[in-house]
Amino acid sequence: MSLDVFKNLVNLSGTIVPMLVREAAYAAVVFGLIWLIIKIFRIKSPRWHYALWLLVLIRLIIPPDFSHSFSLRSALDRLPGDLSWEILIDHFTWNHNLDTRLPNDYQGVSVDDSENLGNQPDGFAASSILKKSIYTTLFIAWIFGMFVFFVFYVKKIKEFRGVIKRSYPIQDYAITKFVREWIQILNISRKVKVLSSEEYLSPFTIGIFKPVIYLPQSVVSSGNKDYLQSIIAHELSHIKRLDSLWIRLQSLLQIAYFFNPVIWIVNSKISLSRECLCDMMVLSKKKISTRKYGQGIMTVLNLNLFGANEINVLPGFGSERKRLIYRIKNLTGEMKMGKYQSKIMYVVIILLGIFLLPIAGGVISNSDQNATETLVARELSPSEDESAEFVLPIKVGRISAGFGKMKHPYTKKVMHHKGIDIAAKKGTEIFASSEGKVSVAVSDYKKNKGPGKYIVIQHEKNYETFYSHLDEVLVKEGQKIKAGDLIAKVGTTGLSTGPHLHFEIRKNGKAQDPKEYVDFDKLIQKIEKIK
Repeated sequence: MSLDVFKNLVNLSGTIVPMLVREAAYAAVVFGLIWLIIKIFRIKSPRWHYALWLLVLIRLIIPPDFSHSFSLRSALDRLPGDLSWEILIDHFTWNHNLDTRLPNDYQGVSVDDSENLGNQPDGFAASSILKKSIYTTLFIAWIFGMFVFFVFYVKKIKEFRGVIKRSYPIQDYAITKFVREWIQILNISRKVKVLSSEEYLSPFTIGIFKPVIYLPQSVVSSGNKDYLQSIIAHELSHIKRLDSLWIRLQSLLQIAYFFNPVIWIVNSKISLSRECLCDMMVLSKKKISTRKYGQGIMTVLNLNLFGANEINVLPGFGSERKRLIYRIKNLTGEMKMGKYQSKIMYVVIILLGIFLLPIAGGVISNSDQNATETLVARELSPSEDESAEFVLPIKVGRISAGFGKMKHPYTKKVMHHKGIDIAAKKGTEIFASSEGKVSVAVSDYKKNKGPGKYIVIQHEKNYETFYSHLDEVLVKEGQKIKAGDLIAKVGTTGLSTGPHLHFEIRKNGKAQDPKEYVDFDKLIQKIEKIK
């Protein structure tokens, strides 16, 4: 493996693995909430179960940063407390920056006048290498696991298609009559073949656009019309619902998240609910009695032909006895919905999905924009003419190092920190804190040394602001700007322990405490992933 290929592999693993684990964690949260809803409200209807568990699968396929202002996540983000929802999720998913893994004195800290400090310490580099090694190992394991499950799945599909190729059309008049009748009853427009052989012992349906129903020879030769009609009607209901398509999609999702037990459990529950919905579809046509249909289905189940209509990656979780009891209760009408419950269900599911699924970092609402409101500087001089106005230079983040004396993150010596460090995701937008003119805009920097990329803005009344360790510099020297204008993005350039903004306010060249000028309490106390 060439060096470039290996570097690409490391970079890709650093993106894919945190995303997969984060999605799995989000799905686990939604799974837990759905389980509580079902238990608390004692929901028994298969329609409710199918729709509710489907929300977990939807959570796995929507972007991990999907969010809006009216979700459960946004509500939790607004709760008081130092330990925010974002930090909990970050630690649970390993998707936090390296600075959050270090002691408090090391979190997102920059160092003033550090040109002579040299490279980062061995411990810091070792932690970074260890993290990359873990991600790369997990990524390779994930690729290998997906490959194994996908091969198994393709092999199983080929096995079923092989059975179909070696089967012959059914000529029995009673069976062909049932097929024609139920195709008309269910209003199926696709052409359906019905084949049989002695090679496979369970009935099954395969194919999306050209569906085929397979009936074992033992079933065909049984002569039990109720038994045959029940099986045929049930299999045709799967064809009507396009269940083969949804089963394929579920299987592919299960292959991608094979490491997550949640999807195995949810797929099993959806599979059981799907069987019940097909039973209900058949019985709703009132062409076969519940008793006769139940006897036919029971005959299939007693022959251990569980899940005969599906081709899954692996059998689902759960006791077959409990699944059988659940299905029988559904047949007896114990879990049927009322007249208007179906319409109510759709509305509730949509609202519940809108509220539960966006559990990524919340978006900034209009009220949050007020965090950039101007505060009048409080100088020691009593003269109001000497005051200046400043706004927050960044909207989202957390203060990781304050102004004044602090322990140096590398030398451990007590030093004077000339500004405030705000830890934030790489790429977070940085704004001009006051109106002025860009006096310095530096895009060149030395790796692991100095302030990295930085900007100095000159303001009225001999004030200037300093922004360093930037990822991008978006202004030029001599450019005039207003308070709140976008000037840069958060980075890790220079000597820093993680993505953050080092921000200083100077008066006549002397560093001031930024907290005397800006209300950092209005900083949104979480680290948001920038879209």
